Amino acid sequence: MIAIKRTFRGIPIHLDGGTFINCKFEKCELIYSATRPVHISGSTFSNCKCRFLGPARLTLDFMRGLYTAGFAGLVEQAFDQIRKPASAAARTRDNPKIFN
Repeated sequence: MIAIKRTFRGIPIHLDGGTFINCKFEKCELIYSATRPVHISGSTFSNCKCRFLGPARLTLDFMRGLYTAGFAGLVEQAFDQIRKPASAAARTRDNPKIFN
């Protein structure tokens, strides 16, 4: 899906493979499976929920397992990487820019 300047209200949105530019998401359920890249730029989110399926769900389960097994430091390191802006050089087809 390619969406430009669209408003989505109260519906589930499957993000995988999508491009969303300058869109508004209001009270939506954002569904991510990590099966295809997603590009989101200049969009706003209001009262949305996220649901993770497939490989994305497995990744969260793995991170939860690490955390509860006493490896909270590893999980915090992952969060530190998430908080850092990605450099343009680090972006590849398999690691696309998701948010501006």
